[in-house]
Amino acid sequence: DRGNNNFLDNIMIGSKLSTGTQKINLLTGKVDVFPNPTADVANIQFELESATNVDVNIFDVSGKLVKTLAAKEAYPAGTHIIQWDGEKERGIYTVKIRTEIGEITKKVTVF
Repeated sequence: DRGNNNFLDNIMIGSKLSTGTQKINLLTGKVDVFPNPTADVANIQFELESATNVDVNIFDVSGKLVKTLAAKEAYPAGTHIIQWDGEKERGIYTVKIRTEIGEITKKVTVF
């Protein structure tokens, strides 16, 4: 008898992330930015569960768009790498990957 205790089991961590009621069904594995920190070129790697249009944008700490790497470009399912040459100014930047059904962000430091 478990009484009035609350138990949490059968936890599954998978490829679907959620924010509120919106499902983000874009990643089968991971999003990675490497090397991080970087002095020059950063590789942005992401894996798509299915074919979709993708936006990849870089923002500075104030939220200002500094670079668009992909704008509604069609990508097939699978692993993809986009290179970013970085910025001339040191700082922390946000990489935002957006698909038709959701988005995810990662931080990258340029030194």
